[in-house]
Amino acid sequence: MKVQDVRLELTEKHHIRYTVIQTTIAMEKLGEVKTFGLCVLDQYGNRIKEIVDISVNFELVERLASICNRFQALPIHLMDIVEDFIAEI
Repeated sequence: MKVQDVRLELTEKHHIRYTVIQTTIAMEKLGEVKTFGLCVLDQYGNRIKEIVDISVNFELVERLASICNRFQALPIHLMDIVEDFIAEI
């Protein structure tokens, strides 16, 4: 069984969790800025995938994590989900 197959199996059994992650980036005119992204964790807490710097708005990214958890979005679609979510705001 390939790693990808294991991850798909975990997703189908609802053993993944989307969480908000925080990073700090340095911007020339603004200095350090906190940004928020999403991290996908497997049933053991291992990172499967992450996307950083989605927004500086924590609540926005938290809402996206909640939606992904509720619908158990497949991690392979995460970038498309993020792009669609941002396009709607």
